[in-house]
Amino acid sequence: MRIDSLNSIIKLKEWRKEEISIQVKNIQKLIEQHEQSIRELEDEFEKNLAEFRRNTLNKVVTAEALRMQHDYVEHLTRRVKEQKDALMSRIEELKETRSRLTEAQKEEKLVKKLKTKQADRIVKNIRIEEQKVLDDISIKRYRR
Repeated sequence: MRIDSLNSIIKLKEWRKEEISIQVKNIQKLIEQHEQSIRELEDEFEKNLAEFRRNTLNKVVTAEALRMQHDYVEHLTRRVKEQKDALMSRIEELKETRSRLTEAQKEEKLVKKLKTKQADRIVKNIRIEEQKVLDDISIKRYRR
C-alpha cells in the first residue's frame, strides 16, 4: 500500500475519531442537563412538601387538599422517573460511544503504525538498491 493511501486513511480515521469525540461531548452535555433537571424536580418537590407542611400545620387537612397534594407528588414522581430513565439511556449511549471512540483510536494507531512500517520498508529497499549499485561499482573497479 502506498504512503499517500495510508495518509488518506489516517486522515479519515482522525476525522472519525474527532466526530465520535464530539458525540461523546454532546452526550455528556445531555447527561448533565438530565441531572440538572432531576435536581430541579427534587428541589421543587422539597419546596412543595415544605409549603404543604407549613400550610397544614395546626389546621385540619381536607380530603381535597390531600388528593391535590397526592396528585402533585405522583406527577413529580413520574417526571423524575422519566428523567432518570432518560438519564440511564444516555449513560448507556455514552458507554457505547466511548467504546466506539476507543476502537477508533486503536484503528488510527494501527494505521499510523502500518504507515511507519511501510516507510521503514521503503527506506530499507532504497538502501538495498543503493548497496547493489555500490557493489556493482566496486565489482567493476575490481575487475579492471
